[in-house]
Amino acid sequence: FSVTGLSIQIQDPTWLNAQQLWPYGAIQASAEQMYWHGEAIQKVLVDVDYQAQNSTLYGTSFKWRNSQISGQGEQYPQGWSLVNVTIDKLAITNAQRQSLLSKPWQELPFTINHINSLDLLNADIEWGEWHWQNLELSIEDASLPASLWNATAKVS
Repeated sequence: FSVTGLSIQIQDPTWLNAQQLWPYGAIQASAEQMYWHGEAIQKVLVDVDYQAQNSTLYGTSFKWRNSQISGQGEQYPQGWSLVNVTIDKLAITNAQRQSLLSKPWQELPFTINHINSLDLLNADIEWGEWHWQNLELSIEDASLPASLWNATAKVS
């Protein structure tokens, strides 16, 4: 994991233990670029009230794989819920999908277990023999991990 061009402001920083990576508090951060296991994320902006419990992500935006991603989030005891997330112009080939599936996602210091609302706009996605171009997809109230056979999400 590496970051370039990091600027961070933390109001009322609170450290509860020595293992804590970031202090709790109202955090506003920006970064030119972040790298994680070969993935580059550019032009990162974050505004979060980071707490031991019940944190609120007021807003974030960044570019990833030439797509623009923005949204909010809420932390609950069981994990994070994505709120009003928009992913615009995401392009994923079969090879890129396989590469993404091999990443150590379990190493991330948070868990996303719910999607309140997520909109995928102008996407170009390959999945096996299928190829969707200019795909637009909305997901609401979905619990993760999702099973197609036991889904309660609203997809349109």
